[in-house]
Amino acid sequence: FIGSSHTPNIDALYYLYEKIMPIVWNKLPDLKVEILGNLKEQILDINNPNMIFHGYVPEIESYFNEAKFMVAPLRYGAGVKGKIGQSFEYYLPLITTEIGAEGMFLKHNKNALIVNNEEDFAHEIINLYENKELWEKLQSNSEDSLKPFSIEILKETILTI
Repeated sequence: FIGSSHTPNIDALYYLYEKIMPIVWNKLPDLKVEILGNLKEQILDINNPNMIFHGYVPEIESYFNEAKFMVAPLRYGAGVKGKIGQSFEYYLPLITTEIGAEGMFLKHNKNALIVNNEEDFAHEIINLYENKELWEKLQSNSEDSLKPFSIEILKETILTI
């Protein structure tokens, strides 16, 4: 998980911790959630050894290269989500909500897993963790997810306006 102290990120992290991960930890009790960004000051009451806060990280590359996938359980917010674009830059499979997918040209089970309740979100975390074929499919499709934001496409869009 990556995010600043922006309210939708704080809400997403609480949602992940309180509603989603307890379901996941019943099946995968040792699964760790690595959290990047200045969030710990706002979330002092999350105290679980499986929730690892790294704080602000100037270089995210090593964390993203070590991660198995990205979760973005956003329940509100608007616009293009930088965290989702970053996950695709590092070919990280993504699990998010319809709010997280908004404006990102995502398709469920093609280039992301898109779910809208905690049970489905937890199920997809477990599924992606255990299903190598699904993981490989989402990883290989992640590069295509950034194409709508390429310089060439943006130039074409501007020229047609």
